[in-house]
Formats: sequence, structure tokens, C-alpha cells
Amino acid sequence: MIRAGAHLMNTGVWRKASRFWSDRRGIAAVEFALIMPILLIMYFLTMEASQAIETSKKVSRI
Repeated sequence: MIRAGAHLMNTGVWRKASRFWSDRRGIAAVEFALIMPILLIMYFLTMEASQAIETSKKVSRI
């Protein structure tokens, strides 16, 4: 059996849940937090690869 105020409580929960899922204010911060480690890894790999190529050229000249 459902209590008299249970329906009002359920609608409040659904309203808060829908407001939570429709809120888009933090999307950019979350996307940045997910992408940034990948970008840093790519940057450091590029730097190491360029230094390795430069060192290889210097060794071959000697």
C-alpha cells in the first residue's frame, strides 16, 4: 500500500534527477580531465622521439 505523501516524494526525486542529468555546466572540465593525460603522453613521446632522432644523427656523423 502506498502512503499518501509517497507520490509527492517520488516526483521530487524524479525532478531532481532530471535536473541533475540535464545540467551541462561541468562538461568541459570533465572532458579536459579525460583528454589531458593523453595529450601529455603524446607531447612527451614526441619530445623523446625527436631527441632520439637528433642523437642518432649526431652519432652517425661522428
